[in-house]
Amino acid sequence: MLNRWNAQRLRHIVQTALRRSAEATLGLVFSGALTVAAQAADALKAESLNLDKLNYEKELTALYLGDFANADMEPESGSFASVFPSYVTTFARNCAGYLPSNRVEITKQECARESTPVNVYGNPVGPTTCVEYRTVGTGLYAKPELLAISERLQALQGGQLIGDFFNRSGDPMATSRKLTDVLLLANDDMNKLFGLNRCDSQALQRLEDNMARFAQGGTPLRLASGDTLADVMARKPKHDLSKPADHARLIDDLITENSKGWAFNRYIRGSVGNVNVRSRDAQGRPQRISANYRFSQMGQAVGGSVELAFQKGLPKCLYFFDASSTCRVPSPRIANAYERGEY
Repeated sequence: MLNRWNAQRLRHIVQTALRRSAEATLGLVFSGALTVAAQAADALKAESLNLDKLNYEKELTALYLGDFANADMEPESGSFASVFPSYVTTFARNCAGYLPSNRVEITKQECARESTPVNVYGNPVGPTTCVEYRTVGTGLYAKPELLAISERLQALQGGQLIGDFFNRSGDPMATSRKLTDVLLLANDDMNKLFGLNRCDSQALQRLEDNMARFAQGGTPLRLASGDTLADVMARKPKHDLSKPADHARLIDDLITENSKGWAFNRYIRGSVGNVNVRSRDAQGRPQRISANYRFSQMGQAVGGSVELAFQKGLPKCLYFFDASSTCRVPSPRIANAYERGEY
């Protein structure tokens, strides 16, 4: 990951995104383009937006409701900084006909010039790297104010990776792995979101409006009912997380999802074994579970181990044996299923 996202490229992304953000957002913060007509808002209900079984179902529900305090995200956090740009790009792919006339093209960085180190005889002595980038169009378009927010959030993520790269106390590989985990979850969610909701849905527009307000530190738009995330969750069935569960299947599903972001190794699904609940909290819910698993490395099946840490009874971090201090983000979708008692 770091080979692809080298420091020079990230600097360029950060500088470009911050410049475009400043230009595009000037005079547009919380403009009429970011609000829903009052009469349409009055008709919206908590169930108007379909977020069923998304990874960030609860977080997006809180944002949709305008319950920012309980969204379990920060405006500049890794999860939201992945979800919002993914929303903008996925809308561009699926709902181009619903963009305004002042739409702007989404751009990306591509290599303009490569360099390969050579010795005095002209023979290559190192990997080829990109030393110059250029900005090119993607053929996708977005609302200018939303693209500005998206680019700013991506710049913040790039800046974090640069900081860890040059800061000896930081761990750029850990940051890179976490960004990969979250980005895969966010992209999966946004693809499902536009399959569950129409492009012209007022509920989808409300989610978009509130995500923009959340990103800018603005006042949320609330439903006429005043529903909060707690209200929505209270209407759903409860499950006692201290009861026995199929932890082997839970860990198998979590590793399967997480392995989609692995660079080289391939997880052997169904190989989880030797599952051990190492500790429980005061309510009898698991706090830490260890297990073994198998994976393919260079075509050979080898063994590994993992620990699953819980917070408030729900999966919080996966710690793999080869990076035991790095929290790999478990799929929230699977955590939500576990909370519903599906394991």
